[in-house]
Amino acid sequence: MNCASIKGQIGEMRKNSPKEVLVSNLVGKANESTIIFCGEKTPALIDSGSMVTTVSEDYLNSLHPKPEIIGLEELVLSGPDGKELPYLGYIEATIQAEFLFDKEISVPVLVVPSTSYHSEVPVVVGTNVIRICKDKCRDADDVPTEWQDAFLSLQNGYVGSVRSTNKMSFDIQPMETITVSGLVRKQKEIESVVTEQTENASSKI
Repeated sequence: MNCASIKGQIGEMRKNSPKEVLVSNLVGKANESTIIFCGEKTPALIDSGSMVTTVSEDYLNSLHPKPEIIGLEELVLSGPDGKELPYLGYIEATIQAEFLFDKEISVPVLVVPSTSYHSEVPVVVGTNVIRICKDKCRDADDVPTEWQDAFLSLQNGYVGSVRSTNKMSFDIQPMETITVSGLVRKQKEIESVVTEQTENASSKI
């Protein structure tokens, strides 16, 4: 599709659609999910574009007991626009994704000044937590789309462990080619993969 066609579609949308439709096409849906933060259920933005996890000051003050804020003056952080990211310090927090059941994660979380967005979504989950959850959920079922999208954005070539469906053990000799049936939990948008031996490979994996 060329630029002229795209401009024509936008023009038609302006003429024939309400402003709300234009806005819905212009602004995507936030990648939000529910997590358990310091023992409390709360909405969170699952943000694969952020390398840190943050919590708003107002939400932190509402927690009982309230985690202690630890100073961290020597760390300077900046956003995509190059501007310095303000923060008050960090806390040692526990985070749990609901699909991981009892797999609680302990991680340092930056405390940031509250904004209007934080009144609805007080926590931003960054890649320091997303990567851990991705590693822990290899055998988890019913992973929400919001988390799957974040995991795929961090794709490093690993899809999952293939488990053999053979009932008997077998050996593969050097230079030998055999066909082995196996199962792997398919990730969204992945159609085929190349398998290779892992460090702990066996006839069962």
